[in-house]
Amino acid sequence: MYKVENCNGEFYCLLDVLTTMPPLLALRWSEEELIQKALGTQKSYLDSLKLFYDFWLAKHGVSLDFSFHQSDYRDVEALTHELQPFWDYLLADKQISNVVMLPAPTSRQRDLAKKKRTAAKHCQVVCNFISYLSGAYLTTAYRDEDPLLLRRYRTDVHLRLKDATSKFAKWQKSSKKSSANDSLSSLTSRQYEDFIRVLMPDVMKPSHVKLPDGSTEVCFSLVNKNEFNPIVSYEVQMRNYLLTTLLVRYGLRIGESLLLRKQSFMPLRSDSSKAENLDILGHLLMTYLQKLKLNNNLDQIL
Repeated sequence: MYKVENCNGEFYCLLDVLTTMPPLLALRWSEEELIQKALGTQKSYLDSLKLFYDFWLAKHGVSLDFSFHQSDYRDVEALTHELQPFWDYLLADKQISNVVMLPAPTSRQRDLAKKKRTAAKHCQVVCNFISYLSGAYLTTAYRDEDPLLLRRYRTDVHLRLKDATSKFAKWQKSSKKSSANDSLSSLTSRQYEDFIRVLMPDVMKPSHVKLPDGSTEVCFSLVNKNEFNPIVSYEVQMRNYLLTTLLVRYGLRIGESLLLRKQSFMPLRSDSSKAENLDILGHLLMTYLQKLKLNNNLDQIL
C-alpha cells in the first residue's frame, strides 16, 4: 500500500505505508522533474502514480521497484505493455478483472464516459513516468550497449507511449452532448456586489490587552454587524470571505486556494514605496490570524 505525503508544505512524495520509505523510481521522478512543478500538480501526478503502484502490486504480487530491480533496471518496455491492463483496472473500480464490459443503458454509459476521462488522465501521467524511466535508464550509465542501439530502444518506447497517449487523449474531452451547463454564465457586476455583500464579515476593532504575566493579547470588539451574513462565528465569516475573494477576484482554483500559506502573501513588488503596505486581502488575512492567534500557521484556517 502506498500514500502521497505532504512534506512540510515544500513538496509531495510517494511513500510505502509498510516501510515508510519512498519507492526509488517515484522518488527519482519527484526529485528530477516533479519538484519543479506546483504543489497541486505534484500531488495530482503522484496520486495517479500511486494507482499504478497499487495496480502493479495487485497484479504481480511484488512492488514495481522490485520488478524493475529484477530486470537490472533494463526492461522499460515491459511497463508500456501494462498500460492497457492498468486502464482496465481503473474502469473495473481498481479490481483485477478479465471481464469485458458490455454495452449499458444511457445513464450508465454517461457514468462510464466520466470514469474513462478520469482513467485517461491517470494513464497519461503514467506515460510521462515511463518516459522519464526510458530517458534515465535506457542509457550507457545502466546498459553496456551501443549508444545507437539504446537510442533505438528509447525511440521504440517513445512511439509506444505516443500511441497510448493519443488513445487516452480522446477520452479527456468532455462530452458535447451534456447541455446542463450551457445556460450558466459569469456573475454580472451587480450580482457580484450583492453576492459579496452577504459574505462581508462583521467589522471588528482590535485592541491590545496586557495579561498579568506581561504578555499582550489581541481582543476584538464588534463595531458594525453585517445583518445579511447568516454566519454567527466571526472566524467562519472571515474564512468564507477570504476564500471566496481568492476564487472570484483572483481567479484561483479551489485546490490552489487550499494550498496557500501565510508566506504566500507578499508586499507589492512593483513599487518599493509600497513595500510596507499589504493590499486589503493581505490586511484581512493578518487580522484574521491575529483573531485566531495563529500568527505562524495558516493551515488551521483552511
